[in-house]
Amino acid sequence: MKRSNLKPMKLSRNEKSEIIRERLYRAAIYVIGRYGFEKASVARIAARAKVATGTFYNYHPTREALLAEVVLTLGQELRRSIAKVIPAGAKFFEREEISFQQYFRFLKKNPYYINLLNESEIFLPEAHQQLVKNILDGYRRVLHQASDAGEIRSINGQEIDGVALMLMAARHYYGQYFLNLCNEDGEIPEEITKMYLRFIHGGLDSRN
Repeated sequence: MKRSNLKPMKLSRNEKSEIIRERLYRAAIYVIGRYGFEKASVARIAARAKVATGTFYNYHPTREALLAEVVLTLGQELRRSIAKVIPAGAKFFEREEISFQQYFRFLKKNPYYINLLNESEIFLPEAHQQLVKNILDGYRRVLHQASDAGEIRSINGQEIDGVALMLMAARHYYGQYFLNLCNEDGEIPEEITKMYLRFIHGGLDSRN
């Protein structure tokens, strides 16, 4: 039997560094979810990532810096996961239905997200404010476009912020309360989706 002469490929320093960075990031998500922000210590995160505590500080100056990165990056991952499933040319109410369903799929894969969001307001207020701003800016843009296109009733100025905040709050608390109704793939029961859509149609449908 011939032995292979192929040698295992060696990772570059940059590749090893990225792997460790990702392990620390994923470890922080797990530790926050299990222990909460207050008890998410560097030692616990490093142990979960299987690196030395000293190695942690080669990648992040403080525990808070990594936790802030987790908060903002998870928010970006959520927005990207929704953007991927929205078809080109989708109108407002179709977008809302699809993004609402995708939100629950994301939560099923990232069950710590809502607790992380809740606790970040207390322990990482600056990161929390930035995350909320990012979400709010996205809703402002979508609502402006939908109003200008006649897909929803005409809204502008402060009312756009008010509607955006209500939609954000509805998503948040629906996710917190109804996630346990999803199947293992994160599919939410149809009646929950319909209930949410009735709510937003009642306030935003241009025919009302």
